[in-house]
Amino acid sequence: MGRVFFDTKKNVVKLEAAYQMLDSDSGSVFMLDAAAGAAVTLPTVANTTKGWNAKFIVAQAFATTDWTIVASAAVIKGGVTDADDGPTTTGATNMHLELAAEQVGDWYELVFDGTSYFLSGQTAKDGALTFS
Repeated sequence: MGRVFFDTKKNVVKLEAAYQMLDSDSGSVFMLDAAAGAAVTLPTVANTTKGWNAKFIVAQAFATTDWTIVASAAVIKGGVTDADDGPTTTGATNMHLELAAEQVGDWYELVFDGTSYFLSGQTAKDGALTFS
């Protein structure tokens, strides 16, 4: 039996400004590629399909402002690994990718289970991610 590969390429999207995520964005990798950060708004819980997922990668150092990933409610749960012990949350509405602490290559992945967005990822420096 031979090897079979289906859809092995990721849909990679460059973000340079604020963006409202869609249910159809599931499975995409978003490159945060602007010096001036912006807000990326996740699909609302009521309108999101179970299994929705996306990955965010810092592609450019932030020069003027943070990037913020925004949920419709305090439904972001989980944490990331960093140089120390990494920040975690049991329910946040906003993820702040912090100016001057970010490193190109830091990444964050969110997976929706029908109720919450579960976070995993890795940052190079302490303080690169905060929650509110």
